[in-house]
Amino acid sequence: MGRPAGGKNRYWSKEDKLKVIKDFYRIKNYSEVCSKYDICSGTLFTWLKKYRESGEDALQPAKKPGNPLSKYT
Repeated sequence: MGRPAGGKNRYWSKEDKLKVIKDFYRIKNYSEVCSKYDICSGTLFTWLKKYRESGEDALQPAKKPGNPLSKYT
């Protein structure tokens, strides 16, 4: 399921990702967790892989959401 046309990308904070991961370890069902949080399985796989390899710090978003050029308008 993709985002609607013209929709914005969702921002997932480190805390949000950690909540999803902890819920997965409690439920142990990929499809149920993905449908509950409306994310694709690839996203969940990526978050779990990063979490297993490097812990909570790996879940920190690389950049903040928004248009960095908007301050010039």
